Amino acid sequence: MTETGSWSRESRWLHAGIAFGVTWQLFASLWMTPTWEKAEYNTLGGILFSLHAWIGLMTALVILWHWLWLAGNGTARR
Repeated sequence: MTETGSWSRESRWLHAGIAFGVTWQLFASLWMTPTWEKAEYNTLGGILFSLHAWIGLMTALVILWHWLWLAGNGTARR
């Protein structure tokens, strides 16, 4: 935190990334219906499933990045 009480730019971007990723995961899971016979990735459901998987992985990486950034930045933990 700076003297004015606002959070640093890095912290705001990391939190925005986590908020976007988690919100996307929640809404994308509502659009998907499981079809166990054959996966068709050229349909809208298949595209949404692929996006759901990739954005989930990216969100996990952003969370890991946030933890590592907090562990290495003493002023952010205060």
